[in-house]
Amino acid sequence: MKNLKVLSLTGLMFIGSLGFAGETYESLEAKFKITFPGEFEVESETDEETGTTTISLSCDYNGMLLIGNAFIFEEAVSEDDNLYSEAAEVVRICGAFGSKFKSKGLTIWSVGEDTGLINAMKCTGDFKGYIGNYYVIIQEYIEWQFLILGGKKDYDTNLEARFINSFEILE
Repeated sequence: MKNLKVLSLTGLMFIGSLGFAGETYESLEAKFKITFPGEFEVESETDEETGTTTISLSCDYNGMLLIGNAFIFEEAVSEDDNLYSEAAEVVRICGAFGSKFKSKGLTIWSVGEDTGLINAMKCTGDFKGYIGNYYVIIQEYIEWQFLILGGKKDYDTNLEARFINSFEILE
């Protein structure tokens, strides 16, 4: 009987880990959708000087912080400048969160036929003790960024994977 209970609990945990019931955000203007594990907040603003529209998303879930940003530019980023612009964003975000930039920490992020960058984060300052990953991809007029952070004890790599794998670029 004891083995049956253990098997039942294991099965429930496995089934529960498969589903990613959450809330999906979709923007035709920013050409993407992503599913958050729970409730999220959305803010949108346009900089009158540059004409850049910024859509910011955030979700605090089980000790994890999931942040998304979409920037819609007035002028397209050339394909030749994509990698440079993505790398510059990685360095900027590392600085903002007190994480040392290490080029060894960069990996390629593939979304459909497009690629961007992933950078591992180990934060200091206001976010001391937080670890995670920063994702960035630029496609012509739009830049998408996602930052997933959590405490070392709370960090859930499965949650991160389900969240980031739910990201889709819409045509």
